[in-house]
Amino acid sequence: MMTLFIEYKLDSEAALKVCDCFNALLIEPSIVQSKEELNLAEFLSKRSFEKKKNIAKKFKYEFLLWLTGKRDIKSAMKVSEPKNDSAVLILFEGKDKRKMLKALNAKEKKLDLKKEADALALERISLSRI
Repeated sequence: MMTLFIEYKLDSEAALKVCDCFNALLIEPSIVQSKEELNLAEFLSKRSFEKKKNIAKKFKYEFLLWLTGKRDIKSAMKVSEPKNDSAVLILFEGKDKRKMLKALNAKEKKLDLKKEADALALERISLSRI
């Protein structure tokens, strides 16, 4: 999994359609504050598939459910949709990085995430399925 902070030229709807063609998500930057949140959501998503407890059929949507603390894809997508021309791009296949940036007409910016998450963020992720 590769995480980038980007600025892109497309409108949000077109940008999200581009992500549908790749194994990627475009997320509102305020949703993700730390690397630990991303790692926990990835771990729980993998475990969900291993135990056959996943809600989503695709890994990227299962990841989004865990990251946002939601139980349905529609609401997870709604809260995570980028609000302007910057977003966190999560690539589940790193080989797509150049293609994605070109398709989004995007520039990579410095990703400034904290190393550790605060307790409430971890709680939102880990307890969302209880």
